Amino acid sequence: MKEVEDLIIRKLSSNDLNDFREIITQKEVARMAGFAPVSSFASFYLSQMLQNGAWGLVVNKKVVGVICIYDLPVKNSNKKTGEIGFILNQNYWYRGYMSKAIREICSHVKEDYSQIKAITLVDNIASKKVLERNDFYFSETIMDNDEEKNIFLRNL
Repeated sequence: MKEVEDLIIRKLSSNDLNDFREIITQKEVARMAGFAPVSSFASFYLSQMLQNGAWGLVVNKKVVGVICIYDLPVKNSNKKTGEIGFILNQNYWYRGYMSKAIREICSHVKEDYSQIKAITLVDNIASKKVLERNDFYFSETIMDNDEEKNIFLRNL
């Protein structure tokens, strides 16, 4: 567990289901992250996050965000490339929590990864700014499932 000012970053647990459900049912959060709001599959999605070692962002004992890094295959390297994904409860947007958390997570995983990749919807300006504040750089725009997405990279 790591505390950064008023934010605690810790591994998610099954006890976080209600907070997680609140986040993934918010229409604007889902839209900006590129998925449909869900409630009935919240426990399934949380179990997937737990398997991938996701971190919870905790403010006042409430999980308000989630960050997960997935391993991507890299040939001929002793370090991996990871893909970072993150969501934040919309009631906590524009407070700097995600920027602080990503900075801390990237610092924490630099021994394991040589590069981190992030994919955002083209119109997700807030996530783009969070990534740029954390030394990610724009790599390219791709089409994925009929949606334009931006790829950002950060070398560690």
